[in-house]
Amino acid sequence: MGRILRRIGRVLNTIWHLCTFAMRIGVGWRTKWVLASSLVGWRYEERIPFFTCRLAEETPLTLRACGRSCQVFLSTAPGNSDLSVLYEIFGRGVYDLTLLHDPMVIVDLGSYIGLSALYFRLRYPQARLYCVEPDPDNYARLCRNTAHLPNLERFPYAIAGGSGRRELYLSSKQTCGHSLYQAEYHKRSVEVECVTLEGFLQRLGGKAIDILKFDIEGAETEVFSNFRAPLPIGCFIGELHLAPRDEQAFCQPFLNQGYEVALSKETFFGVTLFRALKPSI
Repeated sequence: MGRILRRIGRVLNTIWHLCTFAMRIGVGWRTKWVLASSLVGWRYEERIPFFTCRLAEETPLTLRACGRSCQVFLSTAPGNSDLSVLYEIFGRGVYDLTLLHDPMVIVDLGSYIGLSALYFRLRYPQARLYCVEPDPDNYARLCRNTAHLPNLERFPYAIAGGSGRRELYLSSKQTCGHSLYQAEYHKRSVEVECVTLEGFLQRLGGKAIDILKFDIEGAETEVFSNFRAPLPIGCFIGELHLAPRDEQAFCQPFLNQGYEVALSKETFFGVTLFRALKPSI
């Protein structure tokens, strides 16, 4: 009985946090209700039938964070990752940083549909953003969600260890899970253009990068193992999709280049978060 009560307590606590998040970020009661019911539905639809995801089609919603508002088109169609990415970024704060000065240039590798770009724009309105997303469907939604944002450029590339055309394997479980590496849940693929990180950064015209964010679904090792930045980069932040034994090895090149490196476990989603910061930033 005690174990059942603890489990019920954990479920109720999660529902409370999801609803509180929806109340905080949504603008207007319609948006607050749609977000709250959809978030709980996303998390517990099979166990709590009363809650159902209410965004089967792309729905425009107005969100508020960091004292500013923006509009975003979200969906909860089967296999769609919009709500989980929204909560991960705006609710769990996976890209929150404490810096000595506001960043002026941010590179976003693996932009998905633009939720990370919206977060960075709301928090750092003066920054110039460069967003990279290889999947054609996600890229189209990225363009739609960021069309109103100034000082932002989008690139339909995959960042990889070499340049050229490669297969991007499409996840059947989550639209944010497409990868250059095939797994059992990748049922289809699409050919995309790949560029190296060094090559991409050189295209930016020699601008120093304050924040380089990455969420590149397993390509971390091939992108960063031999990476030598062609221009100054103040901070790296991203998710690692590596075996635990490989995470420390991934950190070593950054340590060798004088970065302060930290790994942390995001308990709600079970991902490893990576941060590398130059001490002077």
